[in-house]
Amino acid sequence: MKQDVTRRQALKTLLIAAASGTLWNAREILAKSPRANVIVVGAGIAGLTAARELKAQGFGVTVIEARDRLGGRIWTDRSLGTPLDFGASWIHETDGNPIARLARDFGVKTIETDYESIYVYDHTGEKMSDDYVEEIVDGTEEILEEAFALSRKFDRDVSMAYALDHAMKGVTLTQEETYALNWRVTALEVEAAADFKELSLSGDNIGDKGFDGGDELFPDGYDQIVRRVARGLDFRLGHKVQRIIYNKQGVKIVTDRGAFVGDGAVITLPLGVLKSGSVKFSPPLPDYKQKAIAMLQMGVLNKVALRFSTPFWATDRDFIGYISEKKGHFPVFLNWHKYTKQPVLIGFTGGSFARSIEKLSDREIAEQTVGVLRKMFGRRASDPTGVKVARWSSDPFAHGSYSIFPPGAQGEAYDALAEPVGRLFFAGEATIRDHPATVHGAFLSGIREGRRISKL
Repeated sequence: MKQDVTRRQALKTLLIAAASGTLWNAREILAKSPRANVIVVGAGIAGLTAARELKAQGFGVTVIEARDRLGGRIWTDRSLGTPLDFGASWIHETDGNPIARLARDFGVKTIETDYESIYVYDHTGEKMSDDYVEEIVDGTEEILEEAFALSRKFDRDVSMAYALDHAMKGVTLTQEETYALNWRVTALEVEAAADFKELSLSGDNIGDKGFDGGDELFPDGYDQIVRRVARGLDFRLGHKVQRIIYNKQGVKIVTDRGAFVGDGAVITLPLGVLKSGSVKFSPPLPDYKQKAIAMLQMGVLNKVALRFSTPFWATDRDFIGYISEKKGHFPVFLNWHKYTKQPVLIGFTGGSFARSIEKLSDREIAEQTVGVLRKMFGRRASDPTGVKVARWSSDPFAHGSYSIFPPGAQGEAYDALAEPVGRLFFAGEATIRDHPATVHGAFLSGIREGRRISKL
């Protein structure tokens, strides 16, 4: 406990010291010209939003993107004949959510998801009753609540897995009950993009300023938002950033296709890219920021989309769940037919299991996924006519899906990542303590940095 307090205080001290002098040269130069040129690194929602905000304030803005498309971790693919989102999918908590507001303003169609609308099958292929599924969910919630209550008894931050094991001491489960509990935990791990052993139990340093309301999907693709936000912006695709050089005179962004020079830059590189060290900073980023980068981790949530000639499953519910004998093995499928009338199922995987299958071919992953479907539906489960797989951990421009909060981390790390360094300003979902790991968080961070620069 003492060690954690010491580390927390050290990070706070570093952050305060950095903040006291962080904008000295940016204010000096950027305020001199209403047409100062700002380079935005990354064309995800954070970068595009920052660029749009800066352009509206009269700045010259150029957006540099390594991929051959806009959106970053918002990735809508249409190769299976229907728009499918392999990165971000939902607007989470729509009431007051800025992405929901954008969708309304842009006239983009969304459909609410009902998470209780699910058919669940056990490992023998038997469909579970709704009452039994409710018992699983309620029982798991009780166990997890007990695990969370234990956080006040530990003298250090522990993982959710550690607390769950303690909460289960003295509890005897049948084999079927064990499978059911593992299924529910796995579904939660998929949502969190990490195994329970990778997640902090307390997470008490993260802000809790979510919105209200349900979650909504984009039946015609999340990239509709991206395209509209990007309208009128100057962006350069296919430029892989190698080095970011900054000093009192300005910034220089070196890519594999040339260099861009500006008065300042907004850096929206994903946390995974910052952790990989593939982009070099000259001079190196301050120690407090490097410690924050090392402290937080990246989670992985991958999707496997399968198109069939015709549905062989009941299409009236949002999800299909599978209670596997093997923990982590495709616990849930999104019934895309419910939203679009297209014969597509999307399997979700997360954490270590998602990472473990990334090196397999699309065909091998499809065989595993269809094998799960055949356990539920037998011979009715036909071979797919098309397959598309996401591999976010292996993606060199992401190295994961979104940030996670591991045991022993401190919420100040998000604040440290958000702190400007000289003429460099930072945005992205890992830089916003109140809304990490969300599209709306990335959006709000882009607004934040655009306004921060505008006020200099």
